[in-house]
Amino acid sequence: MTARGNSAKPQSDLIRKAHSVLQDELESRTSLGTEVLPIDSLPVLQNLETTVEPLRQQPETLVDALLDVPKHRPESLAHMASRFSKLEGLQPEDNFQPIVLLKISLPLSPGQTGHIDFTLINDDPTETAEHTLYTTNLVGMSGHRIPETYIAVLPNPVRIPPGESVDGRIQIQVPTGTPPGSYGGLLQTEDITRLQAVIRLSVCS
Repeated sequence: MTARGNSAKPQSDLIRKAHSVLQDELESRTSLGTEVLPIDSLPVLQNLETTVEPLRQQPETLVDALLDVPKHRPESLAHMASRFSKLEGLQPEDNFQPIVLLKISLPLSPGQTGHIDFTLINDDPTETAEHTLYTTNLVGMSGHRIPETYIAVLPNPVRIPPGESVDGRIQIQVPTGTPPGSYGGLLQTEDITRLQAVIRLSVCS
C-alpha cells in the first residue's frame, strides 16, 4: 500500500541542523564511554556532508532522523546514515514502502484546526488491504509537542479492495499555547512496513 500527498521545497537550515545533531550525538556517546565502531568501519560517516547531500531534495525525511537519533547506538546511526544515501531513488530497504510527505500548506495559529487530504492506493492485484492508521505526536525543533490526541485520521480503519484507492483526511487541532515553529511526526499502519508517511505543519504566532 502506498500513499500520495503534497511535497515540500528543500530547506538548507534543516539539513544543517540535522548534520549538527548527528555529529553532537556521536561525540556525546563517545565521551560517555559508549562503544563506538572504528571510523574506518563507518565509511558513510567519514563525510557527513556527502551523506546528507541527497536529503537536500528530501528534507521531510529528516523529521524521522531527528526523532530517532536519541534511541540508537553509534553503529545504528551509521545504519541510519546509509539509509539516507539510498533515498534519492526512493528504494527502501527490505519491504519498506517509500516515505512521503503530508503537509498543511498554510501556517496555523494556536486554537485553529487544519487538514491534509491524501490518497491510499492498494498496489496488490489480488488481496484487500485492511489497516488501522496511527499518528505520532508532532514534535517541533524546540522539543514542544502537539499530542497525537489532537490528531484524527479518517477513515479509520481503512479497507481498500485490490488495485483500488481510498481518499483520506488528517485533521489536526493546534492546542492553545503552542509555540510558533515547524512540527513533524508520522502517519503509519500497525505494521510500519506497509505505510509510513511524514506529517508536517507550521504554527504561527
